[in-house]
Amino acid sequence: MLSIRFLGTRGNLAPSQPSTVFGNHTTAVEISPGEDSPSFIVDLGTGAAGAAAQALARGQRHFDVLMTHLHHDHISGVFSFAPLYRPDCRVRIHSVRSDTEAFFAQLVQHPLHPIRFQDLAAKIEFFIIPPDAAFELPGRHLTVSTARLPHPQGCTGYRFDDGRNALVFATDIELARTDCLDGIRRLLAGPYPAGLAVFDGFFTPEQLSDHAGWGHSSWEQARDICQATGVGQALITHHHPNQDDDALLALENRAGSVRWARESQTWSLTGNQAVADDEREQPVHGKY
Repeated sequence: MLSIRFLGTRGNLAPSQPSTVFGNHTTAVEISPGEDSPSFIVDLGTGAAGAAAQALARGQRHFDVLMTHLHHDHISGVFSFAPLYRPDCRVRIHSVRSDTEAFFAQLVQHPLHPIRFQDLAAKIEFFIIPPDAAFELPGRHLTVSTARLPHPQGCTGYRFDDGRNALVFATDIELARTDCLDGIRRLLAGPYPAGLAVFDGFFTPEQLSDHAGWGHSSWEQARDICQATGVGQALITHHHPNQDDDALLALENRAGSVRWARESQTWSLTGNQAVADDEREQPVHGKY
């Protein structure tokens, strides 16, 4: 079984009207390859702090973090990521960007933060991920494939594949850039179609024409590319901060089989079929 737990589902900033359904934290997810393999985190939005605290309470001391990109809503949780402050912890940060270590050192620095990055207590290591390639994280029986996504300053999409189940995480992608989508199509189709694809749906379809070049998509575009590549279930994340619970529920009702991610929700893949933790008696078959 392969699963994804949403620690933060918002893009850009926390909503002005706090959400009780979809969440208030910015992008971070926890990927679990199965019972015999440790989980890892994708992105350090504000939602990552809570997951780290829970993992520490369970006795975890080694943490792997994969970065999609370095925009503020995906890294702002670094200031409260507790393992960084503990000498008994090891934190490995993986990114396609060779300047990621320098970026974190510049961000977690005086006068923005009372402790400089180089003075944090944890053992911190940085690893460069090969772009548009596949690799394995140590200790996880999982192949990770990457693709470059069309987004200002770039973004990395991931496919997590255990040979039976495949999950694609592609936040911050402008699907209107049809000349740049070979990579994401490769992740979605793979050797077999992904059972679940998590996509950026920052804008509504009506807003797209006024936001060309902003690096984001709509649920309709996510639905269409998932349908074209045979994906089982499309799931929308990176919710706009100005869209409150009522607005997001209305979009989800309008979208039919496309679903919207909720903070703290877990989706699991068994037999490449995606099921949410609050729907285990009703598997989602992804009929578009």
